[in-house]
Amino acid sequence: MIRRAMPWVIAALALSPAAAAPKAATGPAAPEKAASPVPALLEALKAEAVTWADSEPAKAPAPHAAVKKLSPTPANLAALRGLLGRRHSTKPLERLYVTYQLLLPFKAAPAGEAKRLLPLLPKITAPLRYQPMVKLTRRQLAACNVPKDGDLTNEIIERMHQAKMARQSREEAVIKHNALVRQIKAAAANVKILAASPPADRAVLKAIIAELNLGLATYTDGLAAITRHAGAMSKFRATFFYDKLSVMVPRVGNRMIGLTDPATLRGGGEKNSTFGGKPRMVGADLANVVNAVAKAAGKPAIEVPKAPPRPKPVAKKKPVQPKPK
Repeated sequence: MIRRAMPWVIAALALSPAAAAPKAATGPAAPEKAASPVPALLEALKAEAVTWADSEPAKAPAPHAAVKKLSPTPANLAALRGLLGRRHSTKPLERLYVTYQLLLPFKAAPAGEAKRLLPLLPKITAPLRYQPMVKLTRRQLAACNVPKDGDLTNEIIERMHQAKMARQSREEAVIKHNALVRQIKAAAANVKILAASPPADRAVLKAIIAELNLGLATYTDGLAAITRHAGAMSKFRATFFYDKLSVMVPRVGNRMIGLTDPATLRGGGEKNSTFGGKPRMVGADLANVVNAVAKAAGKPAIEVPKAPPRPKPVAKKKPVQPKPK
């Protein structure tokens, strides 16, 4: 009787809840993973992009407070890479703002994280173009200024005010766009130098030469990225920049070259406005970068071109008064 009952007992025990339920694990429970701060950061950037696009000052935005607080951990940087290259807004200015802020944490990232971002950079920077300054017709310019006959009625003053505000809004939109384009390109150049990749180094040098040929003051952004990481460069990379840039110094010499900054505005008043900018001694800028990488390259420093002495003003001779007879 006992032998016959044993299979039924075993089957009943196997189907019982106590036997089916797994034993509770002993020991402390595994800690829960903290939520990623990147989704909340993206929402904050989207909201701030709208505010910044409608703000008055036409200049590049400052780094967002949430971006400054973000820890550049591998997980956070991987989440940022997933967001870069996407369209986070239908408006170009707001989209550029978000892209710029998402790039900033990579300026202090390890070289490995910067190298992982390299495949995305062409998608981010290739579509970027500096917008030309607004060109108004003669009639539009006349509407912004006092009539030549000097007749100022309340109606004319109101029309002048509206025309000036419309002109200012269009010009500031161009400056904001160009300021963001410049900042994104500068951040991308920094990532390329940080990645310590020969193709990326060549791309930075190519961009510097192209901007110089176009007469843009933005070439200093690429030079600044090289200088920032010159001390950590290998001898091979430092020698590359030393050789390429040192050849350019004597070609430019100590000439002051007038350059254009597409991110600054020079108001035209009665004429069309233009971009700002001022003459720079390009040869000195190049020589300073050469000397910054000279130590890592194991090569001597070169002489920095100096500005030529200003000619002394010629004193005008006073006309000789004839003596009275």
